[in-house]
Amino acid sequence: MSLQILLHSYRMIADNLSDVIRITFVPWLAILALLFASNNVRFGTMFPEPMDITNLSDETTEAFLITLAILIVTLCVYLWVIVGWHRFILLGEGPNRFFPNWHGDQNIAYFLSSLMIFLTMIIPMLIFGAIVASIGISGGYTVFFIMSFLFSLFIWFIGTRISLVLPAAAIGTPMKISESWEATEGENMTIFKLALMLSAITAIVGLLVKAIAFNIVGILLAQLLNGLLGLYSVSIITTLYGVLIEKREL
Repeated sequence: MSLQILLHSYRMIADNLSDVIRITFVPWLAILALLFASNNVRFGTMFPEPMDITNLSDETTEAFLITLAILIVTLCVYLWVIVGWHRFILLGEGPNRFFPNWHGDQNIAYFLSSLMIFLTMIIPMLIFGAIVASIGISGGYTVFFIMSFLFSLFIWFIGTRISLVLPAAAIGTPMKISESWEATEGENMTIFKLALMLSAITAIVGLLVKAIAFNIVGILLAQLLNGLLGLYSVSIITTLYGVLIEKREL
């Protein structure tokens, strides 16, 4: 079933390109404009450099507040787009002419559900990450790459099992993390295969991003690739929710 889910999730995007553009394009442009306007675009990434907040002058305080505001706006836009995509797939709720509908309550619920997933996974991530780092660094680049892949596999597997709370929050039918875990209990092998393939896809996209993000055009293409990967991941979670919770056929 894992391959069917991957193909179905791909078709969600490929067969609805006009809706994908209407849901994502204007918000994506808004984020890019904000990031470029901040003059904090780093080489190969779109996020500002970390700041030392222990010794802030008036100028650095202002820069910090601007950066914080940009991050908050960016988060809101991402929530807006992701919730809109979930609702389009599960409820058939189409976007407006140029952007998705705004659902404030569902956006907040989605953020809180994402936060709960993060808090649930943070300790296992730190433990497994420390093991990966200690073994990988001492073993050379090849071992480090393999261990990093295993870490990605671990994150995808656990994250996918508890991620059904996200589409549930997006459509206004709250679900507990324990309920998501129970709903995916009988699909461990399917989810493991999904995690394996997603880890491979993520690694390939990561290599492509590093290879092309050396100028402004490359940075834009890198952001597009990352955005498509994110939308594809959301589609997979939504498909799982539809199959396991709503009992839909693929």
